[in-house]
Amino acid sequence: LSDTQLGAHVDIGRRFGEDKQFGVRVNGAYREGDSAVDDQEKQAQSAAIALDWRGERARVSADLYMTTDHVDGPTRGVTLASGVDIPSVPDPDTLLNPSWAYFETQTKGAIGRAEFDINDQLTSYASMGVTKWNYDGLSADNAQISNTDGDISTTVGYVGDDNERQSFEVGLNGQFQTGNIGHQIAVNATRYEEEYNLYAARFRGVSVDTNIYDPVWGSRPDLDLNPPLLTATDTE
Repeated sequence: LSDTQLGAHVDIGRRFGEDKQFGVRVNGAYREGDSAVDDQEKQAQSAAIALDWRGERARVSADLYMTTDHVDGPTRGVTLASGVDIPSVPDPDTLLNPSWAYFETQTKGAIGRAEFDINDQLTSYASMGVTKWNYDGLSADNAQISNTDGDISTTVGYVGDDNERQSFEVGLNGQFQTGNIGHQIAVNATRYEEEYNLYAARFRGVSVDTNIYDPVWGSRPDLDLNPPLLTATDTE
């Protein structure tokens, strides 16, 4: 079963209670296997659960989810130096990145919302959401073909991103009638927070010279990590 991706997916939902006021839904997927390129493997997984409750005047819901994607030996592509003719295409199975290269992304999140009907004309609500995203990657990048023999020069490095976001919202929605005239009202307050960390690194011995027809990358070298770059956003 070479060059095959195998996986499974499940999606189950049901409501409970005398009036079906409780609801739950579970969704999950998993996939893993080889790609069409030698020494390249891919894995993906996701999971989510949704919960809700519906009362006579109140409604509450919550959603939680997680996704992960991982690739060993990612393909980043190459560029052509100015004035160089396009060389012959290498074997489609050729991996133009070290087999020890990889990238992984992961996302986690939670969302909650509550509503309450104060009366038939006025509804209050509040919601909150939190998500965290991570990227972790180690690979050759900016590869450039320098001649028709297929010689390439590239750099190898590591990048890590860490991003967290939070949002909050409260408000009122309503409608009422004065004589033959209808009115709608809406009052809303929001807040958004974001924090972003960037970790960048280059290997000792940044430059790598090899060939697209017979790439040789050597063993994985040690990292020189740079201090993280931190940015933050806070809005209301």
